[in-house]
Amino acid sequence: MTRNADDFYERLKSLDDENQSIRVVKNNALLLPMDHILQLLNTTPVEAWEAARMERRYLPVAKTIAKMTAEPSVRPGRSAITRLFRAMPAEVAERALRIRPEGFIWPIGEQWRALFISSFFAHPAAKNFWLQFVDSATALNGAMQRKNGPVSVWNQYADSPLVSRFGCPAFRSPCKTQTDIITNDEDSFEDPILTKCHTADLISVLLRIVAWHVADIVVTDIWDMVVQCKQTDQVPLESLLPKFDEKASVWSNPTLSALEHLANWCGWQGKELAITYLGKLWAKHTVSGSTEATSRIRVLRNWTQRKKGRPKFSSLIDLANAAVSEKCRFDGIHPNPDGRDAKIQAAILRWAETLTSLLLLLQYRGFSAGEISEVMSTYSVEYRTARRMLGKPMKPKKGDGAASSGSA
Repeated sequence: MTRNADDFYERLKSLDDENQSIRVVKNNALLLPMDHILQLLNTTPVEAWEAARMERRYLPVAKTIAKMTAEPSVRPGRSAITRLFRAMPAEVAERALRIRPEGFIWPIGEQWRALFISSFFAHPAAKNFWLQFVDSATALNGAMQRKNGPVSVWNQYADSPLVSRFGCPAFRSPCKTQTDIITNDEDSFEDPILTKCHTADLISVLLRIVAWHVADIVVTDIWDMVVQCKQTDQVPLESLLPKFDEKASVWSNPTLSALEHLANWCGWQGKELAITYLGKLWAKHTVSGSTEATSRIRVLRNWTQRKKGRPKFSSLIDLANAAVSEKCRFDGIHPNPDGRDAKIQAAILRWAETLTSLLLLLQYRGFSAGEISEVMSTYSVEYRTARRMLGKPMKPKKGDGAASSGSA
């Protein structure tokens, strides 16, 4: 066990001196690279890092981290390593020094492993579940070697029990059917049908991770409140998922749904549009007091219509703070001193706005309404699985049979 930063640095340096080589796997079966996730959340690695430094001022500045990322073969200096070590979970530090018995490293998997080892999950069962998933995904990606040809690679993917469990169930049959058709031509690596299946699986895994994260918060942090409000058999945030109206042939707007949720939460009576209510409320609680309500209403309308870019998280926090202040005023209580309620509401807004982005992405990739609905449905199924595995099972939905994607 590495006990201090100096010891860690010296051991890291000794590995460099040994000049050992290791295969780097560049596949992304079942997991997106973390920079793609940040892009989905409309942020950047620099912004994410600076947000982390707000909590831990001793961390290296973003410029140092950017250089480390751009030049992975160059070992950081002792100062940077010492600062990183202070924030590094022991498991991550030990793994960084360990020679991989499998003979390769999968950077995407290591990124997700670090997230799951962190405080992302509070419940040990949730943490262990997803760490085991990363282990299995690492083995799968390591086995899918491009040099063996597309037929071998895609067959390994299609036949994988891990893909069957965590991918989108609706795409298993077309995936297997297409693998029986493709040839070992180089173009088959980018076969459009198989690429579509892979995209569906990537987003399904992301939705499953979010479902576990929400279930983890419910079980470990707010369970008493959930029981008191008689919401133990509800799936949180399910109402934000895009839904297709068959008669009108249009999708619901997750961003608008989230704004309506926020408006309801802080006292909206439905006498005006939710964005009108929130726009007025936001203007009223603006510190400078000089912002007109019409301006805030226009901003919110732009968010729902995807005009003038996506909202920054600071804007979501600003709106959420106004909503929290109004709710606390109505309830006769003081706001949470650490701003936790505002952060939660802002995170809900960001997630809904990200769902809108995912909907647009799937439409752009040629997914039908039915296929998109199948992908989105994995969230609710997985939430129920997570609740069961975290010791707080939900009552089964009427008419539901056993869902293959919900088995452990």
